[in-house]
Amino acid sequence: MVKIVSLGILRQEAGEKPIILANAFDLNSFTYFKRSGVREMITFFSRTFVERTQKGQRQSIQHEEYNCHVYVRQDGLGGIVVCDQDYPPRVAFALMNKMLE
Repeated sequence: MVKIVSLGILRQEAGEKPIILANAFDLNSFTYFKRSGVREMITFFSRTFVERTQKGQRQSIQHEEYNCHVYVRQDGLGGIVVCDQDYPPRVAFALMNKMLE
C-alpha cells in the first residue's frame, strides 16, 4: 500500500532559513514513542532539502525506506512530500503543484 507520511509548504528567501508555512503528518504507522522523533526528523529534512534545492527545480531524495520529493518555485515557495518508495514521483509532484497553487 502506498503511503504519504508528510506534506509541507515552505518559503525560501535568499540567504535565510526556510520558513514552514504549513505541515501535515500521518504518523500512525509509527509507535507512540517514536512519533515525536519522526516528526522532528521530517521537519529538519524538509528545511534542509528546500534550502538545498535551486529555485525552479525538482528533486527526489531517498532516505532509508522513504522518498522525499521536493519542488521550489521561482518565487521561493516550496513543497515537500515524504512518502514510501511505492508512491509514484509523478503523482507526488502533481500533488505539490496543486498544494502550491
